[in-house]
Amino acid sequence: MIGKEKHFIARIMNIILNLLIGIFGVLLLITIYNNIQTKILKNSYSSFFGYSMFEVQTGSMKDTIHAGDLILVKYQEVINLGDIITYSHDGEFITHRVIEVYKDTFVTKGDFNNVKDDPISKDQVVGKVVKIFPHFGIFRKTLFNPFVLLTLIITLYLAICVFKSRNLSLDKEQKKLESRKEIGVVMGSVFEKIKEIIKEKIQRDRVEPFSEYESIKKETVEVSTEEVKEEKVVPVEPILSSSESSLEEDSNSSEDLEKTMFFRMVSVDQDEIDHVYSDLSSPSPSEVASLVVEESSKPKKKNSITENKSKTKEEKVETELELLQKKKKKFKNILEKTMFIKTEEISEIIAILNQHEKNKMNEATIQKNFLKAYIDGKYYNYCGDINVSYNGKNMNSKMSAVLSSIADQMIKNYHQNDTKYEEKVRKYEKFFILVLALEQAFLVDESISEKRTHYTNRIVKQLGNVYTDSILKSIVQDIIKTQKKYSDMVQYSFSKLDTSMFLLNLDTAISKTKKIYAVELLHNITFSKVYSDYIVDKTYKEGVVAEDKIYVLLTLLLRQIAKDMLDLQNDKKYLLSVPDSLYLKEKKLEHLFKVFDDECAKNSIIILVRYEELSKYSKTIKMFMKEGYQFALNLEGVEKIKAKDRGVVLGVSYLFMSRRNKTKDTILASLPEDSASKIIYTDLLNKIGDIWGE
Repeated sequence: MIGKEKHFIARIMNIILNLLIGIFGVLLLITIYNNIQTKILKNSYSSFFGYSMFEVQTGSMKDTIHAGDLILVKYQEVINLGDIITYSHDGEFITHRVIEVYKDTFVTKGDFNNVKDDPISKDQVVGKVVKIFPHFGIFRKTLFNPFVLLTLIITLYLAICVFKSRNLSLDKEQKKLESRKEIGVVMGSVFEKIKEIIKEKIQRDRVEPFSEYESIKKETVEVSTEEVKEEKVVPVEPILSSSESSLEEDSNSSEDLEKTMFFRMVSVDQDEIDHVYSDLSSPSPSEVASLVVEESSKPKKKNSITENKSKTKEEKVETELELLQKKKKKFKNILEKTMFIKTEEISEIIAILNQHEKNKMNEATIQKNFLKAYIDGKYYNYCGDINVSYNGKNMNSKMSAVLSSIADQMIKNYHQNDTKYEEKVRKYEKFFILVLALEQAFLVDESISEKRTHYTNRIVKQLGNVYTDSILKSIVQDIIKTQKKYSDMVQYSFSKLDTSMFLLNLDTAISKTKKIYAVELLHNITFSKVYSDYIVDKTYKEGVVAEDKIYVLLTLLLRQIAKDMLDLQNDKKYLLSVPDSLYLKEKKLEHLFKVFDDECAKNSIIILVRYEELSKYSKTIKMFMKEGYQFALNLEGVEKIKAKDRGVVLGVSYLFMSRRNKTKDTILASLPEDSASKIIYTDLLNKIGDIWGE
């Protein structure tokens, strides 16, 4: 009984120790994850599924949160009055209560403080305090230490090993006792059986004990043998006839044949096949070389390659786009979709150049940094603090310098243990500079043989002789095929926005030097003759129809801006007006501006307003200006700028006024300082007509 109790206690201890190892293991993973975020990725704080933990250092929230308490903070989109939040300020994290809310601006104060804090923006907020752990700060310093946790886990594991060895010895002793008991029971039953047989013999024959013992011995053996024979049952397996056996063998061999036929290879000479400019679904030479051919006695089905060739080009592009759509479910506009397609194209080209090798340590991050710099610099003409301004002629040299600068920064800022980090950075620097040249080469009007030669020379010049001739040939073909595939996807996406009812007119130049063009949406819709042209025109410029029409205009304009980005003409500006009625519908207006919430679109689209609109809706317009949207002000017919409007006028990007304006001098005198450089002298209304529908 004592052995059983010891065995039970040992099992309970084993369960407890395993549970503790699991808990400490989870804590160790969280600690390592936090260290990666803060020490390796250089984040100011760590976040785990939206949750962060902080230790309170001061008593500014005394009676609610004390110094040394541990708080759990959760990121929340909506912050309400009275919530306790943690936010960053001047490199420090502060936990105070919200006492004032102004849209996305908050004012906080510590419960134990007499003075409220400076206003903060929503971007500074880490999250809302959802749980307080009193006096748990000491555990954070000690327990949330990877070395302490690792020591505890190892100690607990050794303890489990000790308990297991004791359990094994206890199990052995227990088994010995049980086997002894079983033997004793069996022997006792045997002796009882013998006694019964002896008694029966004595009563039946009345013979002398010795002779009786001999006969009993013989009978006992016979009985024991019979008992054994009865208990031992040997199952007999059914024997197959020769015909049944052969059938089973045939079926097995048929199954084996079916299994092996899918692994049969057909060798194909790469020189015999050229799929560079063939259909998008056609495999590359490397894919053809490993095609699996099904060999069976059944009628052959149509080959998948033949089926794909029978498809139209549009269907193939749609299939490619569907596959791409799985990576990103939704795009807010055609600009985002175009840049996503371009990003996927460049990533695929880099993978081809890298021979589809798996990324080694740090390579995924290095490639991601270069890819972002490449897209930002080439298509958005922006790359952090680095000057990327270029024209068509010096784009390659400028972007090459930018990529080299990015490489230098990454190497300079790296302080970890990867001894080959610089080598990896320089490899991807060469890859992306090569992609620059290959993208430009793709646009050159050459025959396919000339294009192959051009690409081959570019690759060898940039990377050296790192590939064999056969591999280099395959790489060139794969890159050209990839470029064509993604180019078709972009053009198809553009074509899906074509409409026979609406046309975007961009021919009116407001300022050729500044490349500003007026945008007009022309419609080709047949109306009943009972409506005059005046009524139709008025309907399109006022009310709900005008509000909805602006969405069509923006969609077509964003397609044009996407084309400009791909053509590296992102210095063009497009001038358009928003219906006056939209300024009264705040949610609808916000939705409209979100349609072109893109850095390039914000830089390209200018919203034209009259002074009356600017003055009346100055608060709304200021809000959008802060978010990076551009506005232009038409000063025609304005006598002077009121003092209360000088602040919002200062944020306007362009001011339009004709030189013949009679109040020109008065307007100039009332304008804020530094506004004169924003004036464009032009007769705006004569160029673009009555865009406000008056």
